[in-house]
Order: sequence, then structure tokens, then C-alpha cells
Amino acid sequence: MAEVDTNMNASGIYKLINLVNGKFYIGSAVKFRKRRDLHFLDLRNNRHHSRYLQNAFNKYGKDNFKFEIIEICEKEKLIEREQYYLDILNPNYNVCKRTDSRLGVKSTPEHIAKIIAANTGQKRSKETCEKIGASKRGTTISEERKLARRNYKHTAEARQAIRLASFKMHGSCQNLILIEPPIIWHNSHD
Repeated sequence: MAEVDTNMNASGIYKLINLVNGKFYIGSAVKFRKRRDLHFLDLRNNRHHSRYLQNAFNKYGKDNFKFEIIEICEKEKLIEREQYYLDILNPNYNVCKRTDSRLGVKSTPEHIAKIIAANTGQKRSKETCEKIGASKRGTTISEERKLARRNYKHTAEARQAIRLASFKMHGSCQNLILIEPPIIWHNSHD
């Protein structure tokens, strides 16, 4: 293992080790010092992306965690080398066991709200739509899911919003009148 204080501006793979129970987190960094400081900042502020590491940090405290460099490597090799160590060392605190996927990561409602807010009003490119379509082709929907879709009832407000969006999308909302309860009258004979 490389010494922590030297090479802190180098890139490579590191471990965050719980000195009480030996459990650890594996990560990659373009600059070790910056990544270490960011981990501990997030942990101190109770907002680390790994809830396992955050819970352990809350329980055992900063003094019981050590940042250790495993390997120094070029930036271009970081993902490959991190995946290598994830595979052979099987870390306890990593939520994702793959460097190319978020599979297994459970987002908080706040995080989901941020993603939705960031994407609201964004138009997907034709290329993106084609990729989404290609990824869905050949998949089947389970009978349970089909039944859930059939039995789902939108709220009155949601139905009204859907109707309004539909009219706006098709460009025929000049004579649109909204009334309560949510019924839409469309006068096309004026």
C-alpha cells in the first residue's frame, strides 16, 4: 500500500476503512486529497451517497476511519482498476458493485425530486428517443403490471392536467374552457 501523505495529488484507487470492524469502501480518484476531503465533508454533513458508510461514520466517528491508497494509476485506467478491486475485495460500504451502473442504488425522495426538477421542460433529442425505444423493444410487461395499469385511477386534477397538456400538444386549445369538476368543453364550431 502507498503512503497516504505522499502522492495525495496523484490519481488511483483508495479504501476508506472502518478501524473498528474492518469494513471498507472502495473508490477511485483523479486527486486523492480532493476525493478524501469530499468524502469526509459529506460524512460530517450527514449527506454521503453510501448510506452504509454514512451510518457507520455516524456510529463510530471520524477518528475510526482511515483513508488508504491501494494503487496509483493513470486517469484513463481508473474505472477499470476500481472495478477490479470491487470484484476481488468485495467492499462492505459500496452500494454499487459496478462502476458502470447505479443498479441497486435506492434514491431518496429528495434526490428523485431533484432529478425530476432538473429534467422538467427538457426535450429529448431524436437520438435519445430512439435509444429509449430500442432498449424497450422485445421486453414484455407482466400480467400483474398490466392489471395495475388498468386499475390505476388518476386524480381529478391529474386528469384535467393531462387533458390540457393533450390539447396544448395538438395545438387546439384556442376555445378551451376549464370548469370544475374537471370537464373540458371544446367549442370547435365558433
